[in-house]
Amino acid sequence: MNLENFPNLKPDSQELKDSCIVEIYDPKKISWNEIKEDILRVEISAFGEEKAFDEEMLQEAFENPDSIVIMTRDAKTNRIVGFTYAEPTVTAYPEEYPEREISEDTAYISDSAFEDLYQGHGLISPMMEELENQLVQRGFSFMERDSADSKRDENSNEETYAEKVRKNYGDRIVREEHHDSEYGPQVFFRIKLRRSGKN
Repeated sequence: MNLENFPNLKPDSQELKDSCIVEIYDPKKISWNEIKEDILRVEISAFGEEKAFDEEMLQEAFENPDSIVIMTRDAKTNRIVGFTYAEPTVTAYPEEYPEREISEDTAYISDSAFEDLYQGHGLISPMMEELENQLVQRGFSFMERDSADSKRDENSNEETYAEKVRKNYGDRIVREEHHDSEYGPQVFFRIKLRRSGKN
């Protein structure tokens, strides 16, 4: 049954918060093959077929020992419903980004995605907090990311992802640049990590 066709059956935010848990992905304990169906479903649900990263790119990122991968799992269904990952900029930035500074103390967040039905329930905050904690523990001082600066529906009052990032990180944003990309208008952010990994 597709719950999108039955809005009254969608779980409420508190129910989802209670059932979802944040996990640090360890490829030595869980293989890519065990999670790939969930990861690909989440990616396509979040971005659509055309804008989603392909399986090969995601597998490479998840199996890269330098990647920090955080997942959100719905304990009731045992399905992964969200994920994010970051890599050191020394390995994450391809040659087509020559204007971006490569630094050993900086990680780049390549992807953050939630299955459509799990979006808008405040589930991304605990996942991103755990990612930041892991980055701090591994000695990083900054994280960078590109965030969409357009809405799915132009008539919607919904904030863009870039606006949400700006609101969430506030004065910890040390650099912000608007640019066009193959994914549409985006904002590049450089964000100072919390020293302790806590507020």
